[in-house]
Amino acid sequence: MGHNVGLGNLAGSSIRYRLYSSWGLSAADIARIIVYCSAAFWIGFLSLAATVFVIEPLALPESWQAVLPPTRILGVVLALPVLALLAWSIRRPEPLRFRGLELALPEPRIVTAQIAVGMCDWMLAGSALFVVLPASLQIDWPSFLALYLLATLAGLLSHIPGGLGVLESSLLLLLMGRGGTSASLLASILVFRACYYLVPLGAGSILLLWQEAERQRQAVRVGDRRLDAFHVETVHGDHYRFLRCDLLFNRQRATNHSHADWHHH
Repeated sequence: MGHNVGLGNLAGSSIRYRLYSSWGLSAADIARIIVYCSAAFWIGFLSLAATVFVIEPLALPESWQAVLPPTRILGVVLALPVLALLAWSIRRPEPLRFRGLELALPEPRIVTAQIAVGMCDWMLAGSALFVVLPASLQIDWPSFLALYLLATLAGLLSHIPGGLGVLESSLLLLLMGRGGTSASLLASILVFRACYYLVPLGAGSILLLWQEAERQRQAVRVGDRRLDAFHVETVHGDHYRFLRCDLLFNRQRATNHSHADWHHH
């Protein structure tokens, strides 16, 4: 959902907090999950982009050359944070502490697993678009993956909901002159957006609404049980007070009768 509404980390984090807190996780645990998920997302992207840009460099459009370095140099730059993270995890430093939150750096095998999973995720995303491209398009999968990652980076940095418009225009610019028409390319991108963005958004929204409805029903059931318990306690309490008053009244009557009998005699 975060990738569709923009500011993915902020939107996705708020939904994670809502869900995880209802499952009993503490705020500190939720913060750790958010940090690890965001880190896996970005190190997967950086690792794959660095690998593809170094192995399969591509020529940038003239309008981009003033902003970005050649893709092979860009790949080396993108690899630096990943290599630094791996080196840092090997050193096993003390946990990071920020405002009472302690964040331990995963060991190297977990960092490596995060990189592998993140790279596979991005490769599958690029492949989902590659399979719906026009058959007349003259481009192989590694070259297209480089173009896709470059266009996706532009969309991510824009913080426009889902990179709407930025992803499409970037891909059109990078793919023009390779055998496909603008209409066929745009149609393929729209099909990809519907399958990869809108369908998961719809499914996630339905599940989120179901979760919220179930949470409200649970709250109503808990409230009903508490109300029933209060009603039973009130009824029993009133009954007890009534019996106690009746007992005291009868005792007082017995006392009065005995006094009256004594005075009579």
